[in-house]
Amino acid sequence: MTLDGKLMAVTVRPGASLETAYPRLMFQTPIEGNPDLGQYAATGDGEKFLLMEPAREGAASAIEQFHVQLNWFSELKNKGAAKNRRHGTPSF
Repeated sequence: MTLDGKLMAVTVRPGASLETAYPRLMFQTPIEGNPDLGQYAATGDGEKFLLMEPAREGAASAIEQFHVQLNWFSELKNKGAAKNRRHGTPSF
């Protein structure tokens, strides 16, 4: 992330010595890059990004809080296993 909000990518070639290509622009974001903040997260495959965008002044419906569910897949599996036990089917 650059200071002016450009999300960049660089190819890395591991080996006896680390080799990198020149950075290339992936996309422009609406945020100002800050090296002290974790302002974005990427999925493991690098196809989707979650950005921490600043609230706009005068926004009609400002969000004061939001909730993030961590480990949701494990919880889903546990609920599925409990449901399967009640119905006599094997869990996954």
